[in-house]
Amino acid sequence: MTFVDYNVGFQIGGTTSSVIVCILTNEFADGLVEGVSKVSGGCGFALGSLGLGSQGGGGLDGGLELISVSTQKGLQFGGNVANTQIHPADELNKEAYGEDYDIKAILSRPGGQLKAAETLRESLIAATKASFWD
Repeated sequence: MTFVDYNVGFQIGGTTSSVIVCILTNEFADGLVEGVSKVSGGCGFALGSLGLGSQGGGGLDGGLELISVSTQKGLQFGGNVANTQIHPADELNKEAYGEDYDIKAILSRPGGQLKAAETLRESLIAATKASFWD
């Protein structure tokens, strides 16, 4: 998936971020197949390696449908109102699944089949085990 934010607000500085996105409604998840665009707002700060950001998005008809949390590095402070757009990353999906990939079929079957994501899956399994059993 490709995530794009067009935002405006009081912001100064620059950062690099690692982001976790939580989808909160079935309607939003269903919309990902065709692409979605939602009004969102967020804030964040970063001072060296210490930084945190958050954003929420949705609409008047669906309420809060998306939350993201990020760790940030750099020098930045501010808040914004944005238009968040999420849609399938066609070129990456073609590379991973073939020229005639079907995004609905990919999203509706159990995961864990993509060889290129094996290292990521192993890292997530180790992190989950560590958080519950250490």
